[in-house]
Amino acid sequence: MVDDFDGDGLFDVVVSSVDACAPLRYYHHERDGSFRDRSEAAGLAGQLGGINVVQTDYDNDGRLDLFVMRGGWQFPMHNSLLHNNGDGTFTDVTAQAGLSRSVHRTHAAVWADYDTTAF
Repeated sequence: MVDDFDGDGLFDVVVSSVDACAPLRYYHHERDGSFRDRSEAAGLAGQLGGINVVQTDYDNDGRLDLFVMRGGWQFPMHNSLLHNNGDGTFTDVTAQAGLSRSVHRTHAAVWADYDTTAF
């Protein structure tokens, strides 16, 4: 996935793997056009990758967070919600968001901003 995760105007890269033992990788776009692996510094090296990752600002703080989907068609696994702290790091907020209570075979996810009082 490619997006500006640190708000510096340059696209960064987050890479995931279907390998259930491989960690997420985060590559920061340096101002000279190169990319630097900042997975460990960002707090993502300990996060297992998943079949897919989507970015969203789940808490409306103006920063792109990550939702990691795992298991796919193979076996149920825990998904993860990773909060973007705005300082180049991410925090796992899966439990606080109530998403760690069950396991799923997750292929895809969609985010929407809705207001139920408007209906």
